[in-house]
Amino acid sequence: MTQNFFEIFQLPIQFNINEKKLDENYRLILKSIHPDRFVNATDTEKTQSLLKSTEINDAYKVLKNPIERIEYLLKINNISPNVTLDNNFLMQQMEMEEKLEGQSNIEQLSKFLNEITKNLNEKFQQVKRQLDDERNYAAVVSELAKIKFLAKLNQKIKDKSFSLMED
Repeated sequence: MTQNFFEIFQLPIQFNINEKKLDENYRLILKSIHPDRFVNATDTEKTQSLLKSTEINDAYKVLKNPIERIEYLLKINNISPNVTLDNNFLMQQMEMEEKLEGQSNIEQLSKFLNEITKNLNEKFQQVKRQLDDERNYAAVVSELAKIKFLAKLNQKIKDKSFSLMED
């Protein structure tokens, strides 16, 4: 594919995208290149259809996921997502992990989940400003590491909640 993922779906190259338009364009593109439409085609055409479908699916998956979208925006702007986190955030990580360990009932976990979800949403808003308004890709790198941690913690809280509900 020569186009970047945003161009494929006719979207502006930015973090804040119209997800409805992404979904609509995805379905339209897939409908036109789906391997089922090439049943009577040559083997080469079938293979190309399959490859294009796979590429479209991969591009859609990246743009649909906000973390992967951030990583992709950094990639197409030649910014490495590797960063060393500051000691302050590393201490916060340890405190949040310890807090999760200390949660023993659904009510506590629900409050903690709300806190982490709010924090995660604030980070996404910050990244939106940095990417779309300021074009400050370097600043996004450290925020991405924090977002990834919060997303993993969010999932750990949900897993622990489900585990407690099953008991």
